[in-house]
This record gives sequence, C-alpha cells and structure tokens, in this order.
Amino acid sequence: IKIFFKMNLKNIAKGTRESFKVDEGLILLKHTNETEHEENFNYNIGKDYIQFHFCLKGFSNFLFNEGSYVFNVENENSILLYNPHKELPINLVLNSESQVLSILISIKKFHSLFSSEADQISFLNNENAGNKLYKEKKIGPMIAIVLNQMYQQSMDLTMYTLYLRGKVFELMSLYFSKDKEMDIEPVSYTHLRAHETEADLVCRL
Repeated sequence: IKIFFKMNLKNIAKGTRESFKVDEGLILLKHTNETEHEENFNYNIGKDYIQFHFCLKGFSNFLFNEGSYVFNVENENSILLYNPHKELPINLVLNSESQVLSILISIKKFHSLFSSEADQISFLNNENAGNKLYKEKKIGPMIAIVLNQMYQQSMDLTMYTLYLRGKVFELMSLYFSKDKEMDIEPVSYTHLRAHETEADLVCRL
C-alpha cells in the first residue's frame, strides 16, 4: 500500500494553510484565518488541474491575472475553476474568522475516476474538451457533512491521509450527482444543511 504524507503546514501570521498530497494528482488544502485581519495565501498549481474551492465559514476572494479577475466565495458556497490553456495559481484573500477547503485534482486523475460518467459531467464531453470552466455551486447538506468531517477530523497523520482519500472521492461523487433529492431542503451550513443551486459559465480568465 502506497502511503502519502502531509506536505506541509505553513503559518502566515496567525493564518494557517495545511496541504496534503492525498493521492497522485490529488491535493487538499485547508486554509484558516483566525486573526482579526485579512490574510493572503498563495499556491502554485499547473494548468492541468481542476480547482474546487469550498468556503466553510466567512468570506473569501480568489484573485487571478494579478487581480484583474476576482471571484468572491462566501460562506456555504463553492467554485470550480479550470483553464487548460493557462495556469491559474491560487491567490486567496481570506477574511477574518474564515475557512476555505480546496481540492486540486489533475484532469488525468479526474478522467480516471469519472470516465464512465462522462455524459453526465458536461466538461468531460468530447464537445467541451479543452474548454474553460467556471462553476458556482451552493453547498448542499450532504456535501456540507463531508466537508465538515474532512475539516474537523483528527487522527494519526498516516490514517488521516487515507481517510481524506476516501472522503475526497465521496465529495466528488456528491458534487456531480444528479440526484436532486439529496439536496432538496434549504437550510444552513452551520447545522450541516443548505440548499443547492448551480450555474455553468464560461470562465474568462
């Protein structure tokens, strides 16, 4: 069994970023700002990676093209970003008392997980191959539970990495699920309940 260990824990003032290599082509980042001021987090990632950013608490801004484009992600919301033509290094400005969990997955890894479901996932279709993607999504109740478990769980590092691997796969299956009954009741993330809406837009990065 191949075991992957935590990559690093970076302190930026009192803001922290934990990074984990969960699997080959699969990285998880946990950003936390417990200060009274905004904190900035940067992370370089290749253009062959799909980015999923989930705001669990507070408010966040993602800056691209030296601040020319800013994506606001507030509590109980998420964004998906993918641009196969240009690298999108993460430049995150996190408000006070805020938390963001990010999943970075290579397109190769993503195809290996969802190749049989390509018809259900729009940007895996042949018609959309090579297209940019920006997708906003409300955090639904089932996804909220998984995110909370990933963020709060505490265990031995080796076991935690294995735990995260299973949770990331569970999260991806829920994120792209077409079963609307799972996210039908509008409620708050604080109580692990939220309603789901989604919109697919072309990213102009």
